[in-house]
Amino acid sequence: MTEEEARRQEAVVEAVLFTMGRSVETRELAAALECEDAEAEAAAEQTRKEAEAQKEAAAKEAEQIRTDAQKEADHIVHTAKLQADRLGREAADLYVRKVREADDHWNKIPGDLEQVYDQHQGLREMLKMIGNVNV
Repeated sequence: MTEEEARRQEAVVEAVLFTMGRSVETRELAAALECEDAEAEAAAEQTRKEAEAQKEAAAKEAEQIRTDAQKEADHIVHTAKLQADRLGREAADLYVRKVREADDHWNKIPGDLEQVYDQHQGLREMLKMIGNVNV
C-alpha cells in the first residue's frame, strides 16, 4: 500500500468515526474502505496510533508553552523585584534625607532663637538709650 493510499484510508476511518459518533464495527469500516476486515482493522489501528502520536505531540507542545510562559513569568517577577528593591532603596534614602533635613532645622532653632533674642535685646537697649523707655 502506498503512503497516499494509507492517508486516504486514515481520512476515511476518521470521517466514518466522526460522522457515526459511536463505536463502529470492523465490517462497517471495511465497507467504507472497500477492503477486507483485516485491512480495515489495520487502518483503524494505524489511525489510532496517529491520533495518539498527535495527542502526545500536542501535550509536549502544551508543556513547552507552559514552561516558556513560566520562565517568562519568573523573569517578569525577578525584574519587578529588582525595580521594587531599587525603588525601596530610593524611598529609604529619601526618607533618611528628609529626616536629616528636619533634624538640621530642629538643631538650628536654638541658635535662631538666640539670634532673635539678641536682636530683641539690642533693640531694647537702643530704645532705652533713645527715650529712656522702660521695656
